[in-house]
Amino acid sequence: MARLLACDLRYVDLHYADLSDAVIERTDLSNACLHNCLLQRARIKDSLLIEALMSGCDLTDADIQATHLNGVKLVGAKLDGARLGGVDGRVPSVLNLANMREASLIGADLRGVLLRDVNLHRANLTRANLAGAQLMGAVLRHADVTDADFTDVSLLSASLTFANFSKARNADIPAFKKNLR
Repeated sequence: MARLLACDLRYVDLHYADLSDAVIERTDLSNACLHNCLLQRARIKDSLLIEALMSGCDLTDADIQATHLNGVKLVGAKLDGARLGGVDGRVPSVLNLANMREASLIGADLRGVLLRDVNLHRANLTRANLAGAQLMGAVLRHADVTDADFTDVSLLSASLTFANFSKARNADIPAFKKNLR
């Protein structure tokens, strides 16, 4: 099991690395290449992954808190069961401007996470908990939101084209966006 504590790993190339069960705290991985990395069950806290390339990563059941992932590329990444939300004294993570196109977030905890201008085009958000998340300017075009919880989420400026919210929970769709295709 890898332990990365207070490391400066900006621009490092770790693509295809197996970091399953890793503990990553107070570490700067900004602009790092983590393409297709295994980060299953990894614990990432108080770290920076700004503009990191994480396309195809497997972050299943990862625990990511108080971490900045602004502009991260998570295209096709797997975040099923990942915990990024802020509850029970946890500080939520920040994913503003992240590209999560076609990412799998089945059952992910995204409560209170900042997801401004994030690309979730064709993402699978089945059973994800987004309560209190900030989705201003987010793109959810063709996203699967079946049984996802949108309690206290403003969808006013989010792009919802071709996303079927009929099976989403607690989604307050603005009247002018209803029946969009």
